[in-house]
Amino acid sequence: MSDSVTTLLHAIDTLDWAAVEANWMVAGWYDIRVSDGRIAAITLRPTYEEGDRALTEAATARCAAGTGGRVAA
Repeated sequence: MSDSVTTLLHAIDTLDWAAVEANWMVAGWYDIRVSDGRIAAITLRPTYEEGDRALTEAATARCAAGTGGRVAA
């Protein structure tokens, strides 16, 4: 069985590179597909963003390197 859930999002991410602060804000919603009581898929549907979008690449690189942010267990 598969159900669909929608949730709102407003997030602000900040990264301090040697006292040079960078910010990125995104707003929108997530479409979440739930199957057998577990999240099967998540899709971000942004409607607005501002700031330094390079933070998304920096966060991806830090996670891949296993430093900072959330790292898969």
